[in-house]
Order: sequence, then C-alpha cells, then structure tokens
Amino acid sequence: MNMTYQQLMDELNRLVVSRSSGTLFIHSDCNHALTFTLESGQIIALYFGPRKGRKVIPLTLAISGGSCRFDPDGPSREPQDLPSTQEIMAQLNSNRVAPVTMPGSPSELSVEPWPEEIRGRFLGELQVVLTDHLGPIADIIFNESMAEMNGQSVNEDSFQHLIDRLALNMEPGDISRFQDQVADILSGIGPRK
Repeated sequence: MNMTYQQLMDELNRLVVSRSSGTLFIHSDCNHALTFTLESGQIIALYFGPRKGRKVIPLTLAISGGSCRFDPDGPSREPQDLPSTQEIMAQLNSNRVAPVTMPGSPSELSVEPWPEEIRGRFLGELQVVLTDHLGPIADIIFNESMAEMNGQSVNEDSFQHLIDRLALNMEPGDISRFQDQVADILSGIGPRK
C-alpha cells in the first residue's frame, strides 16, 4: 500500500512508542530503499541505499511517500553514532525539505503535457543545473530518472516527481539550492498552455 511521507513517519513513530525491536523497510516512491533499525523503540541504525547514519536524515526528508513493512526479525545492525531517537523523530517530522512550488494554487495545476518547445527548454535547463550539482554523471542520472517516469509526459503534475528523484542524488546541503534553481527555471518558461 502506498503511503504519504507523513503516514510513513507515523508508522515509524508507532514503532518507537510501542518500544518495538526490528527493522522498518521503506521503499520510496522514487525507488530508493530506506531502513530504520530499532531496538526497544530506539533507532540504532539508519540506511538510505548505501548511505548510512546521520547523513540519511536529510535524504529521508526529500522523499514524498512510498510503502513499508516492519520485520521484527530483520537483519541485526551495529549501532551507529546517531542523535537520540527523539531528536531524529523531531527532525523527520518538522524539518521537511520544502517542495518546489509552482505558481498558482494546486487546483490550477495542469495535467496536459507541456508543448514540445516548453518541455525541451525546461528539460534542457534542468540538465544544465543538474550538471552543475553532480558533474558528468548528471546525464546518466537524468536519463535514468526520465526512464523511471515510464513515458509519462512532463507536465505540472508530474515534474515534482522528477525533481524529487533528481534531488535524492545530491548532498543534503545542495537540495535547497537545487530546488530554488528549478523554481527559477519554471518561473521563466512562460505560459504553459
């Protein structure tokens, strides 16, 4: 079952409060694997793909949802040097990475594909910004992220998923600047209808 970010955090909080031991596995909607290892309700290890420890917290903040399962017999992990469980939960629940916002209210978002000229300009400028952040590997990451969209047209409804996927490949401190740059691109591409 697909869950929102907040529902995933509610499930993690439930496991903490009930003093559970085991591993919470999350498969994000951006196709990333996250694990939270708990021991008597305390978070002792965090993993986001191959990354682990404190640096996982900002990466987790960038996902928008996914699915999860809890395994009380999950793999045992060595305790990591982490903030307290209360601090981790506070960060995960209150310091969300602000999503890129589109001009207009959500009800004004279009599901119509962007005209080819607008689409090409947006994607071209997006690749330039991505390359500034990631270097030469940006082309590979961009093409993989586009492929994960399964042929879905880029429009105002779908672009946020693309941006979220791309942001997960950045250092946590670069995500906000990347989102600001994307917002600037979007505000400069003109009418989309």
